[in-house]
Amino acid sequence: MNAIAKAVRLDRLRMTANGMLSMLVMAALPPAFVLLLGGFDGVSIVVTGVIEGMLMTVPAALTMNLFVYEDQNNHRQMNAIVPIARQYQLVGRYLIMAVVDVCAVMDFALCIGLTYVVGGGTDLTSALVGLAVVFGGSIVMESILLPLMYRFSSAEIVLLLMVGLMLVVFALCALALLFKAQVTAIVACLGAHVFVLMPLTVPIGVAFVAIVVAASLSISLRIYLRKEL
Repeated sequence: MNAIAKAVRLDRLRMTANGMLSMLVMAALPPAFVLLLGGFDGVSIVVTGVIEGMLMTVPAALTMNLFVYEDQNNHRQMNAIVPIARQYQLVGRYLIMAVVDVCAVMDFALCIGLTYVVGGGTDLTSALVGLAVVFGGSIVMESILLPLMYRFSSAEIVLLLMVGLMLVVFALCALALLFKAQVTAIVACLGAHVFVLMPLTVPIGVAFVAIVVAASLSISLRIYLRKEL
């Protein structure tokens, strides 16, 4: 546990190496977005969706920045000599990921509270689903990203993400246009079942996230232990 705590502290120092101001600004943007636009009629749902997207990508960006920091300052070589075994360094980074995700959920909860203040709040069930989406979505996104970051350099990952995201967006747009009626029906069906079958949806979602994290941790550990630093 002591080694993991040291690894977490090392990554925390890396994450805040450029000061806390940028992180505070990122945390303040979603609530500011709510206060600016949440009071307009008919936009509360759109605002909530945008904030969910923002708060799922920000933790991934912060986690990715740890690897960028290592590449820019040659800290990857330092990782080979710090008195912390590689497996504990890796576990510490996954714990940092979880802490950032919890902070994102707290930020989203603040945004939900502000939507009630400005008059465009959603019901409790929708709010809870939104919190689960932000937390689970950010964890899954980072769990997919972390093995790639351990395998490739940060510059290669940025290029890969740019190309991959464009391809995914184009593919989804093409499918939505070609099968508009079917996509609408599937989304409506899934949306209804998420709320109606909540006792079944929650454990399935938790199990899915746990499997993704376990697979990601196993792959990252295998890559990191074999990699030259």
